[in-house]
Amino acid sequence: MQEKQFNRQAQRFSDWAVTKNIEYLKAITEFIAPGCEDSLLDVACGTGDFTLYTSGMLKKAVGIDVADKMIKIAFRQKSEMKIDNVDFRIGEVFTITFSREFL
Repeated sequence: MQEKQFNRQAQRFSDWAVTKNIEYLKAITEFIAPGCEDSLLDVACGTGDFTLYTSGMLKKAVGIDVADKMIKIAFRQKSEMKIDNVDFRIGEVFTITFSREFL
């Protein structure tokens, strides 16, 4: 049922200044210190702003979110930015299983 609420808020979330705050994105990125051979799994990625922001520093990135409208916006942004090392998936974020590439 959470996906209904997140779907209703998808566009407002995408337009929200916090998700696009470069200083915030930069601080988190500096904290995790990604490398060019690293892969990122962004769980509950929303509209993908962090996933897309870090994509140029990574081998690849995958964002997953329960809300299909959030993922639709993430794909649109990815396309507009012409980024090819990012994928987005709709999926349950509370019981996620993932491959060893993210360990």
